[in-house]
Amino acid sequence: MEYQKLKPSSLATWHRVEIIEAANATLDEIGEQVSRSGATHLIIAEGDSWFDKYSPVPIVGTNLLFHLRTPEPCVILDVSTIGHVAAQMIAGWQAWRIERLLKEFSCDALLLSAGGNDLKNLVAAQIRAMPAGQKDTLRRASAFEDVIKGIVKDVTSWVRLVRSANQGRNESTPILTHGYDYLQPRSAKAEAIVGINLGLGPWLYPVAHEAGFSASEMRSLADALIDELNHQFQTEIARLENVVVLDHRGLLTPASPGDSARTQHWLDEIHPSPNGFDRLVRHRWDVALANALGYVLDGGQLEAADKGANESTALNDVPERVLQA
Repeated sequence: MEYQKLKPSSLATWHRVEIIEAANATLDEIGEQVSRSGATHLIIAEGDSWFDKYSPVPIVGTNLLFHLRTPEPCVILDVSTIGHVAAQMIAGWQAWRIERLLKEFSCDALLLSAGGNDLKNLVAAQIRAMPAGQKDTLRRASAFEDVIKGIVKDVTSWVRLVRSANQGRNESTPILTHGYDYLQPRSAKAEAIVGINLGLGPWLYPVAHEAGFSASEMRSLADALIDELNHQFQTEIARLENVVVLDHRGLLTPASPGDSARTQHWLDEIHPSPNGFDRLVRHRWDVALANALGYVLDGGQLEAADKGANESTALNDVPERVLQA
């Protein structure tokens, strides 16, 4: 897929989306906020910390939704929850919540961020189960083929859940989701989040370090995970009706192994910085979201998006194994 992005002159006329925290508010409260917004479009977003209110005070912009722009005013009902894995999004209260929102509000698009927490949990499980002296097996995407099928199954179930909840209204509402970008496992904790003591990290580095992985081995291990997730998302999730999978790989510059603080594109070990999220949105999300909302952009508004300069360091033959977007 050849991605396009908006020219800066076109982006300057677009609107920053308004985000309504819909995870705990009542339906009446949400309805009042939607009415006050005067928005032309309504979107529902579900996900993990990449979509949740992950903004350590006084930092602004440390989630992907904050950076979205649309041609006309748009409101996003965000039910994302820090730390959630894909399975939590299709069961219990979380599933009930999104079903209620879909029955109450007519939405123009759905956004999903899922799989990141599953991946970091997989790393720990796979490393602990690793036979002695066989670290290289975990630096190949094929090592994670079976375990990532579980994530794909849960994401597919989420698509079916929202399609069913939308039955009779718009069962083919566009869905946008994404893979993740290459990162360097490192000793970089999340900056303090006021009122929250959840998952301050680092997440990948400690277990890999304990198992004796070098910095370059950690990087190729992480790249293998991300490659396999993207491969399966592109081959399984993207073939579902009206679902778009955005490939982030190569866009962000990984931190150096010794960096223990924020870098240009990474806030901590696994979360992009405001600059990082802004880059992902400008080069992948703007045009895709506008198209999903029904806008037809002309050539004078667009230019080629960055293809991503950073390549995978996984040991497998990536061009053959991983479907590049």
